[in-house]
Amino acid sequence: MRIRESAGIFGAYNQVLLMMEYGAPVTRALVSIPNSVVATAINVAIAALTGGVAGAAIKAYIKKVGIGAAVDAIADKVIIALAAFGIKEVTGITAVIKDIVNNVLDPGSTIAKWLDKKDSKPGNGKVEIG
Repeated sequence: MRIRESAGIFGAYNQVLLMMEYGAPVTRALVSIPNSVVATAINVAIAALTGGVAGAAIKAYIKKVGIGAAVDAIADKVIIALAAFGIKEVTGITAVIKDIVNNVLDPGSTIAKWLDKKDSKPGNGKVEIG
């Protein structure tokens, strides 16, 4: 799978979609984009799509009380909600909540890391396209 030079940004976008669905291409990458650039582009796209309101309530709460207190408070609420369903064993739930909160704050980084694991040079900190 190679991107035609005339394909431009839409060709690169389509290449990323194909990579997400079918895995990494076997050929050498034409473009190597740092994960941070991919993450920023994804975050901007999500913000544009949602009008910038994705995770706004969590972001506002974190701004008010700080990330540590927010994670603890959310974990406490989740534990209470799970207990209402009869689920008592929730060891490690705070770590899960922290991951969720971080994903809400920066979903692009999670997606970029996932793409990096699936490209032709997994785990190198760059998304290989082409």
